Amino acid sequence: MRCVWKYPLKTRITRITIPESSHILKVSAETGEPCMWALVDDTGEKVERLFLVVGTGQKMVGWPTMGSAYIGTFFVPCGVHGQQIGLPPVLVFHVFELWSEQQVKEICAEMGWPLEDAEG
Repeated sequence: MRCVWKYPLKTRITRITIPESSHILKVSAETGEPCMWALVDDTGEKVERLFLVVGTGQKMVGWPTMGSAYIGTFFVPCGVHGQQIGLPPVLVFHVFELWSEQQVKEICAEMGWPLEDAEG
């Protein structure tokens, strides 16, 4: 049966187990938390897909040769407290789908992120 499912996104790298023929519809921040919605066939075989979340102005290693697909952009309001510590009124993030586990290792190494950050 086809339906829309919601998947929470972590900053950095998110692994999602999702039906194979799924189509990503939208990324957005729901009550400040990044999420992605996909049209799925819930009877389909499930596969793991990898997504990278980067902020505007954040270094993107290997771009554009890293092989990825742009999924979407979402906005997170910082509120008064964020602005009091010098953040802009809104933070802007961008989501890309990665194609290989090797990309995950290279990105974590280049960004100085622990590989555990990319674990399921």
